Amino acid sequence: MNRDLKPQYSTTYEAGAKGLALSRVQYDAAVFDTEVRDELIPFEIPGGNGRTYYRNAGRTRRRGAELQLGTDVGAVSLNTAYSLSHFRFRDFKSGTSQFGGNSIPGIPEQQVQASATWRFKNAYALAEGVAKSKVFVNDANGAAAPGLRRLQRACWRSSGVRTSVVVARGRVQNLFDKHYVGSVAVNAAGATIAATKFYEPAPGRTWYVGLSAATSPW
Repeated sequence: MNRDLKPQYSTTYEAGAKGLALSRVQYDAAVFDTEVRDELIPFEIPGGNGRTYYRNAGRTRRRGAELQLGTDVGAVSLNTAYSLSHFRFRDFKSGTSQFGGNSIPGIPEQQVQASATWRFKNAYALAEGVAKSKVFVNDANGAAAPGLRRLQRACWRSSGVRTSVVVARGRVQNLFDKHYVGSVAVNAAGATIAATKFYEPAPGRTWYVGLSAATSPW
């Protein structure tokens, strides 16, 4: 039990708007500012067998913006979303180290996702990609997972009609079999930065195929 651990308090201000631009583009935009006191920060200790502990940061500030756009071009639906996450420690002293001004680890500062969906009479196909900036892995910002761009997934579905229905579906994750860091262990413990297991690899190319059938009225 850490009896010195305090609860986290935050105050958030947010403003946004959504609507239709140019008679065909749907948009949803928001900006926010969150002031946090005694934010709970995860960390590990050597010999802790991977157990996660927590400590309080003095003050942090999370400012950001989000924008989502969507439109239809014939039978194709296009969507994109952008997020800006300017998350910083304002006052955080751990031992003899002062991390004020550093980025809060575990979160990319910029990220873009985009998708295109083709719709047919009895089928659809979808492709989705993502790009994001580097992700710091510790409070000192001593190391970071590199930014990436990848085709996140492609999937499709087709179906029959009338009394019998046969549905075929499939999905491919990481279509180009790209090697990248899928997630990070924030403030993992290790003897040196180079030897610490901050990085968790994402799966390679993954296929999923399914087929289902039904007959009316069952």
